[in-house]
Amino acid sequence: MGYCPQQNILMDYLSVQDNLRYFADLKGVTPDLKNKVVNEAITNLGLTEYKNIIASKLSGGNKRKL
Repeated sequence: MGYCPQQNILMDYLSVQDNLRYFADLKGVTPDLKNKVVNEAITNLGLTEYKNIIASKLSGGNKRKL
Protein backbone atom coordinates (compact mmCIF):
# COMPACT_ATOMS: atom_id res chain seq x y z
CA MET A 1 0.00 0.00 0.00
CA GLY A 2 1.22 3.47 -0.79
CA TYR A 3 0.23 6.89 0.37
CA CYS A 4 0.22 9.96 -1.87
CA PRO A 5 -0.54 13.16 0.08
CA GLN A 6 -2.11 16.20 -1.57
CA GLN A 7 0.89 18.36 -0.82
CA ASN A 8 4.27 17.68 -2.37
CA ILE A 9 7.27 16.98 -0.19
CA LEU A 10 9.68 17.72 -3.02
CA MET A 11 12.57 20.11 -2.84
CA ASP A 12 11.44 22.59 -5.52
CA TYR A 13 15.00 23.83 -6.17
CA LEU A 14 16.42 20.33 -6.83
CA SER A 15 16.24 18.43 -10.10
CA VAL A 16 14.25 15.22 -10.46
CA GLN A 17 17.48 13.24 -10.19
CA ASP A 18 18.68 15.18 -7.13
CA ASN A 19 15.32 14.78 -5.36
CA LEU A 20 15.53 11.03 -5.84
CA ARG A 21 19.12 10.96 -4.61
CA TYR A 22 18.07 12.94 -1.53
CA PHE A 23 15.25 10.52 -0.70
CA ALA A 24 17.50 7.53 -1.41
CA ASP A 25 19.87 8.92 1.24
CA LEU A 26 16.97 9.29 3.69
CA LYS A 27 15.92 5.69 3.02
CA GLY A 28 19.46 4.44 3.64
CA VAL A 29 20.30 3.29 0.11
CA THR A 30 24.00 2.51 0.07
CA PRO A 31 26.20 4.80 -2.03
CA ASP A 32 27.25 1.97 -4.35
CA LEU A 33 23.60 1.26 -5.25
CA LYS A 34 22.23 4.81 -5.21
CA ASN A 35 22.88 5.69 -8.88
CA LYS A 36 21.41 2.39 -10.04
CA VAL A 37 18.30 2.80 -7.89
CA VAL A 38 17.79 6.43 -8.92
CA ASN A 39 18.24 5.69 -12.64
CA GLU A 40 15.83 2.75 -12.47
CA ALA A 41 13.23 4.89 -10.70
CA ILE A 42 13.54 7.64 -13.31
CA THR A 43 13.10 5.10 -16.11
CA ASN A 44 10.23 3.25 -14.44
CA LEU A 45 8.36 6.50 -13.74
CA GLY A 46 8.79 7.77 -17.29
CA LEU A 47 10.74 10.82 -16.15
CA THR A 48 13.86 10.30 -18.26
CA GLU A 49 13.40 13.48 -20.29
CA TYR A 50 12.87 15.48 -17.08
CA LYS A 51 15.72 14.13 -14.97
CA ASN A 52 17.66 17.42 -15.05
CA ILE A 53 14.62 19.69 -14.68
CA ILE A 54 14.04 21.31 -11.30
CA ALA A 55 10.95 20.08 -9.51
CA SER A 56 9.21 23.46 -9.48
CA LYS A 57 9.11 23.41 -13.31
CA LEU A 58 7.36 20.02 -13.54
CA SER A 59 3.68 19.58 -14.32
CA GLY A 60 1.40 18.51 -11.48
CA GLY A 61 1.26 14.95 -12.83
CA ASN A 62 5.02 14.63 -13.04
CA LYS A 63 5.41 16.07 -9.56
CA ARG A 64 2.99 13.39 -8.36
CA LYS A 65 5.05 10.69 -10.10
CA LEU A 66 8.19 12.00 -8.51
